[in-house]
Amino acid sequence: MSARRRSNNPAASAKKRSRSDDDDNTPRKRVKKTKKTGKLGFLKEAPLDVVLAIFSYVEPLDLLRLSRTTKDLRALLMSRESSSGVWKSARLGMEPGLPPIIEGMSEPRYASLMFDAHCHSCLKTPTKCIMWELRMRLCKACFEKGDIMASESELIGKVKGRERAWMLYYLLPQFKYGGKARVDSNVLVAGSTRVHRVSHERLARESAGMGYGTDEYETWVERTMEEKRVLSTSCKPYEEWVTEKREARAAELVSLRRRRFESIVTRLKADGWEDELEMGLMKY
Repeated sequence: MSARRRSNNPAASAKKRSRSDDDDNTPRKRVKKTKKTGKLGFLKEAPLDVVLAIFSYVEPLDLLRLSRTTKDLRALLMSRESSSGVWKSARLGMEPGLPPIIEGMSEPRYASLMFDAHCHSCLKTPTKCIMWELRMRLCKACFEKGDIMASESELIGKVKGRERAWMLYYLLPQFKYGGKARVDSNVLVAGSTRVHRVSHERLARESAGMGYGTDEYETWVERTMEEKRVLSTSCKPYEEWVTEKREARAAELVSLRRRRFESIVTRLKADGWEDELEMGLMKY
């Protein structure tokens, strides 16, 4: 038999050497891959008081977004002991006109109601419809689903007596999707408005032992109506502030689009497209 020719290809020789190295049973050291740290990676080593001082200069919406990034930041920002002053400083640092925090609400919940844009039930975004009397944002699907909000036709059979059932419905703030319903009379089309189901059940329990038309019942109705009026009045400053901010943002976007359009037209004219632009813009 003829002798096997030796290969002159250096790539093939290197491949054979790598195979022989793989057959070796000597253990190899694994190289540890270091994780890349993001722009906020320095917060892990920074002192706690420094981190809180930095957070006190951001806006409440930014604090909400930071609290949703990592478990550590959420535990820090949702702790009343360590971060209550941070939320307050962020709120007070907003432009003048922001109404004070709503009584009974925590700082993160107030920030979510005023600045966030997700549904408080299913987390769908964007959700701009706010039920101010309920301190809640709801998307259209959750508003119409029935487990949170209910129409008169859905609740009429829950209480004995149509007059009593209607009175319970009327004692609660009534809502249409997109804004609060303006009720000018006691006549409403069934299903045109909705009320908070849990609040309706609470009123039904409170008035269950009262006879309809009795002095006790009438006193309770007057007190509940006054509570409804006070609640609706207290919500107006917050509703007006959010509406004003949305209108200002819409005007800002219109101004940005106009400036961008004018910039594009100026550049096209400089490139010699003035006649074509005049002919095209005449159509609009």
